[in-house]
Amino acid sequence: MRPDDPPPAASVTAAPTPARRLRLDATACAGIGMCAYLAPETLALDAWGFPVIRPHDLTGRRLRAARAAAAACPKRALHLGHSEPSTGR
Repeated sequence: MRPDDPPPAASVTAAPTPARRLRLDATACAGIGMCAYLAPETLALDAWGFPVIRPHDLTGRRLRAARAAAAACPKRALHLGHSEPSTGR
């Protein structure tokens, strides 16, 4: 590097975006099942019609469907949040 060269640009590294997860408040859920209709890749219904969340991170199409399911829940039993970081234990 010559003395009259401009200083190198500071490298900017973006922090990784935390993964999103869907959470269910089972006590608030009435088992209506609209959520599984709106987000079938993320939610299934058990034998009694209550949602079961498939454990995976939500990105892209799955995240959009999970948002729609949470917004449409009449009991507000679904919530989008960030996954907790793994502790390696």
